[in-house]
Amino acid sequence: MNSNDQVMQQKAMAQRSGKTGLTIWDLFNRPLNSFGDYMPTMRYSREMKTDIKENADGYELTVDLPGCSKEDLNLQMQDGVLTINVQHSSKTEDNKEGYLLRERTQSSMTRSFAFKDVDENSVEAAFDQGVLTVNLKKVQAPARKSITIK
Repeated sequence: MNSNDQVMQQKAMAQRSGKTGLTIWDLFNRPLNSFGDYMPTMRYSREMKTDIKENADGYELTVDLPGCSKEDLNLQMQDGVLTINVQHSSKTEDNKEGYLLRERTQSSMTRSFAFKDVDENSVEAAFDQGVLTVNLKKVQAPARKSITIK
């Protein structure tokens, strides 16, 4: 239950108890007031949706980047941190005069993921139909060596 519904319930209870409460204007404005509840969904719609799967040999990241191209992507691996940077812009090259509407989009997204047991020299990435797949191989931790005390 969102905060608007809670307020409406409180006002309705107040009206039933004879106190000042819900008015016809409250009911009319309810759909407009609750519009803000949908804003977080709209705000994060361009976020990089990422799945990380661990297997015996390493990790596989799958990142959804609809509408992006391979040229929009930049991946870096440094000190165990994988950083994915996307600079996307779309332009409609239309030479028609008298257009009524022209829209262009430009966005920039960055996400970083830290791994403590990854071989930085063996990172492999592929991009196909809006999906980035990154494979990271694990580094075998050196076996602990017992030290004899003399």
